[in-house]
Amino acid sequence: MRTKEILDYVTSEFCEIGVLLKNRENRVLDWEMEQQELEFHLLATMRPKVYVPKQHPLAGRTKVSMEDLAPYIYSHYFQGIDSSRDRFFSEELVENTVARKTITITDEMADASIGMALNTYTIGSGMSGENLLEEDYAVMNLDTHQRIELGWISRRDHELSNFGKRFLDLLAEKLNSMQLD
Repeated sequence: MRTKEILDYVTSEFCEIGVLLKNRENRVLDWEMEQQELEFHLLATMRPKVYVPKQHPLAGRTKVSMEDLAPYIYSHYFQGIDSSRDRFFSEELVENTVARKTITITDEMADASIGMALNTYTIGSGMSGENLLEEDYAVMNLDTHQRIELGWISRRDHELSNFGKRFLDLLAEKLNSMQLD
């Protein structure tokens, strides 16, 4: 689901809670949430991760820099452009200014398949690495000062239902069982 859709669903009361990842430096997203009278509740802060196929030349490392990644193809999921502000709602958790070649994918599930076929790298939170990509992908820390924030959003001054509270309890349990840094 696209970030903008999550904001719209919560604003319109279609959903009580939205869960999203954001770059803590994305002030436009913060401004948009303020305009829509949404509150962001931080659950965890984590270091960005780099995903590479296990046969990739960098796969054995525990940490890489953007400069290490520069010679390789970068693949990323693109949410589309509906307005001039949409680039601030992208899935890009870390700005990548060093990639010499980039593949933009509009089907999020195709990213892993294309990455394997073309030996690309992508940047993410590390949260899906343990489950979906562990067999075929190596996951390593990105050497950067930037951090990713995981949180939930709700309408300002909205009291959560029992179902919403239970969902957040289960989410917190899951996060506590994971190794996030």
